[in-house]
Amino acid sequence: ESRTTVMLQRIPFAFSLNEVLHWLDAEGFAGRYDATHMPLKRHGRGNIGYMFVNFVEPQMASECIRVFNGHTFGTGNTSRTCVAAYSKLQGKDSLPQGL
Repeated sequence: ESRTTVMLQRIPFAFSLNEVLHWLDAEGFAGRYDATHMPLKRHGRGNIGYMFVNFVEPQMASECIRVFNGHTFGTGNTSRTCVAAYSKLQGKDSLPQGL
């Protein structure tokens, strides 16, 4: 497997990029990704429910999918169950400037 870019879906809209990166880092992925992109709502605050993470090694991408697919973000009414999968966009250069 050579894919390195993961799409994390069903992220709570109120979560910032830094909050999701904190979750990634807490699960052992600190320093293992080199690009991220979280689209934001045009008007108002918040994201639109998904983000991309590019990992420096393909095995880290597969591990991220294993760890985060089915992971619950948030609590109470704001909780959402993450869907993690390989992105159709692959590689750091395919993502808009981020991180």
